[in-house]
Amino acid sequence: MFNIKLTLASVAPFSHIFGAIITAGFAGRFGRRPSMVAFSLLQAISWTVLALSDGNSDIMIVGRFLQGLTLLTSVGQLYLTEITDTNTRSELKLKVSI
Repeated sequence: MFNIKLTLASVAPFSHIFGAIITAGFAGRFGRRPSMVAFSLLQAISWTVLALSDGNSDIMIVGRFLQGLTLLTSVGQLYLTEITDTNTRSELKLKVSI
């Protein structure tokens, strides 16, 4: 028997392992902006899965796994670094990370 609360809390960080590989490859091949759009859509799908799960733990685990695959923040920070000028880059990255 497993603890559903612990499983739900740990499945997203576990899927970050796969998300890092997918995100890096996708962003390198298609660019930062298309990656952000694609992963935003995947994030919306994962939240929809969670919202429609109706308490079903298996479906909730799938939704949390999808959330972990996106790693949207890493692509977003990289994109912000590319589009900002050097004078405001560090200030902007600090504000985004907080």
